[in-house]
Amino acid sequence: MKIEVIGNSGCKVEVVREDTKLFVLKSTEDPKYLERLALQAEKQKAASDMHVPNIIVPKVYEISKSDAKTEIRMDYVYSQNYIDYFENAGVHEIDAFIEAMIAFVEQEIQQSPIAKCSNEVLMTKFEDVAGKVSKRADYNEELSEFMGKARKKIADAGDLRIPTGVCHGDLTFSNVLFCGQQYCLIDFLDSFIETPLQDIVKLRQDAQYLWSCLMYQQPYDELRLKLISEYVDERLDKHFSQYDWYKEHYEVLQLMNMLRILPYAKEDKVIEYLKRVIKTLV
Repeated sequence: MKIEVIGNSGCKVEVVREDTKLFVLKSTEDPKYLERLALQAEKQKAASDMHVPNIIVPKVYEISKSDAKTEIRMDYVYSQNYIDYFENAGVHEIDAFIEAMIAFVEQEIQQSPIAKCSNEVLMTKFEDVAGKVSKRADYNEELSEFMGKARKKIADAGDLRIPTGVCHGDLTFSNVLFCGQQYCLIDFLDSFIETPLQDIVKLRQDAQYLWSCLMYQQPYDELRLKLISEYVDERLDKHFSQYDWYKEHYEVLQLMNMLRILPYAKEDKVIEYLKRVIKTLV
């Protein structure tokens, strides 16, 4: 049995049954993505060796890479998405989710010594993003003004001293599968700075800014989701505020995070969302 699923990354995702067991095959034939998918699979393999209570990472069994195609074979996990889970979860279930995410990031922090990240790294990434944004068909004076303010804010941030070493890379709520009292992390992503702060940024991309619900097509209780997200965000912010590097550098990395989405945004609601958030951050 083979079921094909459309992946958000542009990769092909298939669910395959072998005897009584299900596996996921994720593949790409895009020359620009061949190496990146392999790197993401290696990152997932490394994360599966971490032992964090109630966190599971699908085991990667095989990484097949050629000049024409990269394919990874991994465990299939039965689960719910975060919106369906939050619809019925009580306070204890939400608290358990928050504690698991904090524990995962805390273990990353323990593996990531504090190091200097040069402002040049940030500015190089920003200029790459700015170049792509300037080529958008809808590029106008408003976007030009946003990018100018963003350039100044990032330049003014100076060098960052942050934990550097490991991170999931794309730890949004949509990349967490809910399996009862266990939480399965999927779709690891290479990041231009491998820092646990990036994972806090991504968690708060949903908790603070409700990003992933833009992609959800089914009806849901918007007020309930907003209240739960605010609660999650308050808990995350309170916990990580113990770290000076978080208080000093969260905002500039969240700005960079939102800017990096902008070149690829197509739907009007997504573009307006990004403009609104970027305006608050600059």
